[in-house]
Amino acid sequence: GDTIEYSVPFSFRLEKLPGSERSYALMYGPMVLVADLGDENVNDIQTRHITWGTAYTGPLTDNIVLADELDKCTEVSCDEDGNITVILSTKNQGELTFVPFNQIFHSRYGMYFEYYDTVEESNAQYLVK
Repeated sequence: GDTIEYSVPFSFRLEKLPGSERSYALMYGPMVLVADLGDENVNDIQTRHITWGTAYTGPLTDNIVLADELDKCTEVSCDEDGNITVILSTKNQGELTFVPFNQIFHSRYGMYFEYYDTVEESNAQYLVK
């Protein structure tokens, strides 16, 4: 008849990549979120074991300028199967779709991004790379 109750706060935060100056993962409570980069030209492991497919060549860069404070530029939705989707509004890349890391399969994803305060700062850093 014993019960255990616990509370997990589900708020957004950026978790810094150790050893990096600007790279962060987006967290929602205890979950790490990843940007869904799609599955174009990704070979399923069951289909071909020699290569995973071609490199990502889409429009998403690793530089993000948030549209507002983190809690104000994120929108969470949950489907009937319990899958969570987070839309992150940015100034430089529009709306990005993030999902919990454990929900993405057979697709490319981005976990760590560099966060900047202004689009100009982001563009300047991107050109240096």
